[in-house]
Amino acid sequence: MSWDRVELRRTEAWIRVLGFVIWAFVGISRLHGTLPSWLGVWLGYGAAFAIASLHRRIARPFAIAALVVQVAAVVAMPHLGFAGFEGLLLSIVAVQVPMVLSLRAGIVWALAQVPLLLGTVATQKSALELMEIFGAYATFTAFAFLVYWLHSQELRTRRELMRAHTELLSTRALVLDGVRQAERLRISRELHDSLGHHLTAMSVQLELAREMAAGEAIEPIARAQEVSKQALAELRTTITDMQRDDLDFVATVRALAAGIPKPRIHVTAEDSLRVDDRETSYALFRCIQEALTNSLRHARATNIWIEVTRGAEGLAVEIRDDGAGPSGTRHGTGLRGIETRVAQLGGTVEHGSGRDGGFAVRIAVPIAKGVP
Repeated sequence: MSWDRVELRRTEAWIRVLGFVIWAFVGISRLHGTLPSWLGVWLGYGAAFAIASLHRRIARPFAIAALVVQVAAVVAMPHLGFAGFEGLLLSIVAVQVPMVLSLRAGIVWALAQVPLLLGTVATQKSALELMEIFGAYATFTAFAFLVYWLHSQELRTRRELMRAHTELLSTRALVLDGVRQAERLRISRELHDSLGHHLTAMSVQLELAREMAAGEAIEPIARAQEVSKQALAELRTTITDMQRDDLDFVATVRALAAGIPKPRIHVTAEDSLRVDDRETSYALFRCIQEALTNSLRHARATNIWIEVTRGAEGLAVEIRDDGAGPSGTRHGTGLRGIETRVAQLGGTVEHGSGRDGGFAVRIAVPIAKGVP
């Protein structure tokens, strides 16, 4: 159990609706005739509940203050003639705490409310009624916290599965690139041993024919000899390119992105972009993988963009999303791993808000280290 706030996503909206319905019901059911003296406090509780529901859009201290206002309203209501729902309203406050702070903080908060609850109703209730109120409060709150804990465990399992899935996709992309490299090497050897041998033999035979020829036959033989030499030179260049031991960087990144159906991953890069040094290309690929994993685990994004560009100063890589933004991503092992890899390449890393309001990681590698 961590000190991170609980992420309920769509479930949180239903909890808000349920809390609002309960608040409205207990108040409206007591409205009869003239306006009661507790009406303002009851409305204040509802307003504070609405503010606390916006905890992801407002500063955390304001959300905590809204929770405190709700507790104060519950304590004040019995003194103004609104009694009987203290346990229910305080349990609603306790249920909100894990979404604003954390599950651990919610448990501490719920325990701290117990003496406050009992002290508020002690003078008006018998011992049996106090036990009933406490039992209802404890049961409802404990059930809600159990749901939170189970949801957190499920979310943690999904994140680990997502990370393992991304690792598997990355490994598959690297293996496919290795297979392509091995196939290119095999084909290059076949070209060298067969076509290269025949072109060399043809050039030698044309040289002999040129020495033996006379008259008008000399010129076409010379042109044929020149064409054979050019073909042999181009073949050697092709073989050299095919035998380059570098990672097909862009193709490998595209293969990684293609294996993740949701969120949508957009890759922007020139297909002709090459990273000659295999160690550098491998390190950059792992950085992209780690940044992608962070977005998948923390950002709750709909889209992720991977942009690779080459400029006069070097290679630039940006991974950004349209998710929760910097507050949703911690400076944890993933970002530290990216910084370490890029530092070994002599590059720099920046991370923060993206152009679409989400989180962005920007990597710059000097051209001497990254590209030809």
